[in-house]
Amino acid sequence: MDPRAILEAVPHPAMLVDAGGEALAFNALWQTSFGLTSSEAQRAGWFAAVDPREREAVQRAWEGAVSRGQSLSLPVRMRHPAGEHRWQLMRALPVAGAQGRAQGWVATFSDVTEVTPPAELAALRQAVEVRDEVLAGVSHDLRTPLSSAAMAATFIQRQASDDKVRQHAGAILRAAQRMERLVRDLLDLASTDAQRLTLDTESVSTRALLQEVIDATAALARDRGVRLRITAGETEVRCDRVRIHRVLSNLVVNAIRYSPRGAAVSLVARRTGDMMRISVVDQGPGVELAQQERIFERFWRRGDETQKGTGLGLYICRQLVEAHGGRIWVDSRPGHGSAFRFTLPLAD
Repeated sequence: MDPRAILEAVPHPAMLVDAGGEALAFNALWQTSFGLTSSEAQRAGWFAAVDPREREAVQRAWEGAVSRGQSLSLPVRMRHPAGEHRWQLMRALPVAGAQGRAQGWVATFSDVTEVTPPAELAALRQAVEVRDEVLAGVSHDLRTPLSSAAMAATFIQRQASDDKVRQHAGAILRAAQRMERLVRDLLDLASTDAQRLTLDTESVSTRALLQEVIDATAALARDRGVRLRITAGETEVRCDRVRIHRVLSNLVVNAIRYSPRGAAVSLVARRTGDMMRISVVDQGPGVELAQQERIFERFWRRGDETQKGTGLGLYICRQLVEAHGGRIWVDSRPGHGSAFRFTLPLAD
């Protein structure tokens, strides 16, 4: 089916964008709502319909989302044929190709001027910016004392001769490490929300990466009576090693926690075209179909009250994977375990 025909079926102003971020087509509602014909918008760029006061910030956010293959939700002031500018909630979703990479975007615009007063929208965006700055600043300031506490606890644990002292030092170390992980989550949350996440990519052996995660989670697996297995070759991927280690650690720790004693958690890497698909497969309770998309939303948690957390882990995993140009999803049936999968680009 012609994608332009699909655009016309959308009950909101909508546009189709290519992998480079250039608009290919606009539906009739887009053209009548913003007073630009399709040819005019393609010639001048769709940003011509954005309020000049907003244009630079919107373009920066848009280009950041495109470069990382991420979705984008943003309140934007757009021109109106009557001459005024009205608030629109822009939602842009990447369209994944066969190998998981974004091959384009579909963006829709919903008029929210009457729903939320313009002053509130502007204040909301400013509040989010302030929140991100404060969050990043506080998280950064916490890292040094937490690292010092962790090093001191490690030293005491190694040097103390009293078993009770070593146990207390171990408890302090684990608490400091949990806080360090939370701080890293908060920093990445602020960076991804503000479209400022920077990746330090390198060529990494897939098997070596999976083995590092197995080694880091082995103690937890032993305590829970869960076996860890790897199926992977030495094919290299292009990624930020530290951040993808965090993605994998999050998925493996979740798999261990939800698995019954005596079960196995498998880490499997398979090449699919020019991407590597990595799966973390467990034998846990599974995920209901209705929850499989929501599970990657911010602050969302399963209804199991025995599992505590911020609800940020899988959301941040999605942001980090999408920042690499991959995608993440779950295949699951209740009672039959889950397979959390994500893709990464192969190294050149």
